[in-house]
Amino acid sequence: MAAQRQQPHVYSATAFRRPQVAVEVVVFVVRQGRLGVVLVPSNEFSTAPRWALPTAVIEDQPSLDDAIGEVIRPLLGAKVAKKRQVQTFDRLSDSRGRLVEIAWLTATRVDALLDATTEHTIGFPTRGSGTFEVRDRSGNELHISAGQTETVAAAIERLRELVDTDGVEFDFLAEEFTLRDLHTVHEAVLGTSINYDSFRRRILTSGVVDPSGRLEQNVSHRPAELYRVRRR
Repeated sequence: MAAQRQQPHVYSATAFRRPQVAVEVVVFVVRQGRLGVVLVPSNEFSTAPRWALPTAVIEDQPSLDDAIGEVIRPLLGAKVAKKRQVQTFDRLSDSRGRLVEIAWLTATRVDALLDATTEHTIGFPTRGSGTFEVRDRSGNELHISAGQTETVAAAIERLRELVDTDGVEFDFLAEEFTLRDLHTVHEAVLGTSINYDSFRRRILTSGVVDPSGRLEQNVSHRPAELYRVRRR
């Protein structure tokens, strides 16, 4: 009697429960010399006030770019300079099962939020002894999920990698800026003090900026020279 042949396994997409795929966008700003992230109200929690990174499920959008646009446009309109991918996270959610979240970052001027059409706040990431938290300007903790805390930490590391290599530092500034403004951004992003005179010499010899030929206006101190990014 001939041995019965096994049928080859045939893959069927419908045989598996598909995870949800979402995008998280970490919108960075520098406010009063501190690096901040934009948070929006979260609808996942019904007890204590909670905040979250702007997030959208890709399944509800025609494309990845559309999903990113959905969460950024209410905050920044068309003012987004550039977005960079951070990392992909595979997470389990009590309410949504398996969730694959693709994290992106973008940087913008804080005054770009003046035209925001959605409620938001700015949180300031704070690293303590073995902890990482996001707090408001008064030092009160802003409660976000553990997963999104991880996203913010990863985005900060990615942002620091991009400084001086990708030009992300200029996204925090107006088209024309002082070297002091640029110095403030570097210190805020890198989280460390930088000697200004050394910084100024390095920037001026690097060839990344050009004088605009104008001075800053409406200041109580001696007006500083304005610069702009050198066009390549």
